[in-house]
Parts: sequence; structure tokens; C-alpha cells
Amino acid sequence: MTSAAYAQQRHTPFLWLKTATVWTVSIVLAVWLNLALFSLMPRLIRSGPIEKKEYEDLRSVDFIRFKKKETPPERKKKEPPPEKKPLKQTQTVKKAVSRPRPQINRTVIPYELNPRLPAGQIQLPCLDMKTMSVDAPAMKDFYDVGELDAPLTALVRTPPIYPLTAKRRGIEGWVKVRFLVTETGRVERFTVLESQPELVFDQAVERCVLSWRFNPGTVEGEPVKAWAETVVRFELQ
Repeated sequence: MTSAAYAQQRHTPFLWLKTATVWTVSIVLAVWLNLALFSLMPRLIRSGPIEKKEYEDLRSVDFIRFKKKETPPERKKKEPPPEKKPLKQTQTVKKAVSRPRPQINRTVIPYELNPRLPAGQIQLPCLDMKTMSVDAPAMKDFYDVGELDAPLTALVRTPPIYPLTAKRRGIEGWVKVRFLVTETGRVERFTVLESQPELVFDQAVERCVLSWRFNPGTVEGEPVKAWAETVVRFELQ
């Protein structure tokens, strides 16, 4: 065992004794100070008397505001309406005016009965009456544009989208289509009649035409289904 360790082991009980004495002394001093303060506090409070005169003169004062009575505005006296003077009754006397009557000259035309006419009632021959139907004409399922009351007018007609492959290669062409416009103005039954070049612009035209909207065609004022044809062209600018 080294000398330092031996010295530390030797002085250990003295350290415990020293710390114990310090804690006991501090606790005793703290208790003594608390008792001294508790004993002195009542005396300190009683030593300073409060003069009551300062508080006797203070009185609570309440302020109450009264609203002034508002005098109502004087109403103007209504003036009596002016007396209506009685109207003088005027009697209008219409004098009968004698107008001269037109004179009618009566001419007498002499005539004689034809003795050759047969006596009794005369029956004139009547032609046979032809019957005709007044019913409305029979409506067909589909009509052509020429049979309508007025040509079809487009409300929404979006242009087709140029295919990228044809645009890059610089290909131009056209597509002739036939489609059916319903009674509501929508497009149905789309068919390609002819295209140049073939199968290049067909899908683009189909998507475009099916989104068109028209005023429905009419026959005698009734909306009907009508076939229409058009040519959609694709040209590069």
C-alpha cells in the first residue's frame, strides 16, 4: 500500500466528523433564526400605528347621468284641403240634323220565261268527291340533308389534331366521312367513306367528328335524325 492511500484511509473518519458538525451547526442556526423572526413579526406590525383620520374623510361618490328629455319636433299642422267648387253642369243639346236620303233609281228589266225549260225542280249533275288524307306525313327513321327544313348548323366544331408521325414526315391528306346527327344534335354512327392516304388520319378525324355538336335538323318543325357528309383536310403550314 502506498503512503498516499494510507494517509487518505487514515483521515477518512475525521472528514465524516467534520461534515456532521457543520450540518448540525447550520441546522441549529436556521431554527434559531426562524424562531427569532416569528417572535419579532407581531411586534413589528404593532409598532407602526395607522392613523384612521386619513381614511375617515374618504367617501365614495357615485355619479349618475340623466338623459335630457328630448322635446319632440313640432308637427306641422296639415292645411285643410281647398274646397272643391261644384262644377256647373252644362247640358249639351244635340240637334237632330236632317240628312237628305239618297234617291235610288230602280230600273225595270223586261224578261220572259223560256217555255222550253222543263217544269219542276232541276237537278244539276255533281262530280264525285275525291277523298284525301289530312294526316301528317309518315316520318322516316333517317333523313338526308336535302330533305330537312334548313341545312345543319354546327354549334361546336373543334379542329382535328394533326398526327405526330405524319407531321414529322410532312404527310398531307384528307378524309371523307359520313355521320349521323341525332335529334339532340349529337354525332353518332361515324363511317369513313374515303381517305388519302389510307389509315393515316382516320383515327384523328373520328375523335374530332364525334365531339361536334349541331342544331338538330327538322322536318316540318319536328327534330329528326339526319345523315351528313364532310371532308376533313390536313395541310401543313
